[in-house]
Amino acid sequence: MKTPRLGALVLLGGLALIHCSGGTTAGGPTCAPAQDRAAAVTCAPTNYPVPGDAGPPSCATDADCTASGSGLMTCRVGKCVYDECLTDGDCANGGVCACSTDYYGGNAQYHPNVCVPADCHVDADCGTNGVCAPSLGYCGSLEGFHCGSSTAGSCGATDQTCNFSSEVGRFACSAAAVCNG
Repeated sequence: MKTPRLGALVLLGGLALIHCSGGTTAGGPTCAPAQDRAAAVTCAPTNYPVPGDAGPPSCATDADCTASGSGLMTCRVGKCVYDECLTDGDCANGGVCACSTDYYGGNAQYHPNVCVPADCHVDADCGTNGVCAPSLGYCGSLEGFHCGSSTAGSCGATDQTCNFSSEVGRFACSAAAVCNG
């Protein structure tokens, strides 16, 4: 009886890592992220329709917005708004403000600017040849920003993507997510 061979496919914590055209290191192949964040940005407010003619409800806390039933979840400057942030400074715990125009929001008609965890804010935070790059989750959602190397190789196959792997602590080639719907 023959035993199936995995070849270049390594299953690591449920994430399929595929060989990149760059070099490999302990824990799996590395790759250079396609996007980076050279400078912090200010996001434009998301254009989200507010029910009724009264405009966004007034608030003192985020809980006031949630209770209003307007679909606006964040209290900013006394008004309920759709976005969690407009700048990195709006994010708690050192997060990065990801603009709604910079990521795919799945099947949602509208998606907001959101705060995501970050190990870096701009490329300069990552040292020589380093880039501060987004890590994408299911269906293109943004999970965070991490340091990667601009000199690592690229993923060879069209069904692969370079994404941050928390299992190995770096950017690595993985099978591209299939998003239904």
